[in-house]
Amino acid sequence: MAGALVLMGIANGVHQGVYATARSAEILGVNNTNLSARTGEAGRGFAVVAGEVRSLAQKSAQAAKEIKTLIDDSVSRMQVGAQQADRAEQSCGLVQINQAISQMDGVTHQNAALVQDLGSTVRGLTVDAQTLLLAIEALNTGSENIQYSGKANNARDKIPGLSMAYS
Repeated sequence: MAGALVLMGIANGVHQGVYATARSAEILGVNNTNLSARTGEAGRGFAVVAGEVRSLAQKSAQAAKEIKTLIDDSVSRMQVGAQQADRAEQSCGLVQINQAISQMDGVTHQNAALVQDLGSTVRGLTVDAQTLLLAIEALNTGSENIQYSGKANNARDKIPGLSMAYS
């Protein structure tokens, strides 16, 4: 983009040179027309050349104006293009941010599912531990009447939700 702007600056300089040359030729043509008018019949051929110089100067001036219009239009289009490129770059950045947020959201949902699975597993292990505790105590006592010793009571107390009927 910077290179294009440099080229536009060079083109603008060329335009100014063409315009200055056309202006100088116009002045030269006017001066030659005046000179030929003063010399009368002898300056008639000189007047023809002066008229051609003036005509060429006017065409050069018109071309310089058209070049200036083209340069201005090109600069304007380049500025619009640069703005569009900036917006496109920002848009790409926003797309990447949205993708990252979507990925984080997916990982968050996966973590939530894993936490739910873990909770179910813990509840299942708690029930299994309660069942195992009852089985161990039944084996230790050898009877249907379960009597807890201090250790068993402590173990029972450490398992949340364990409630047993004692007979």
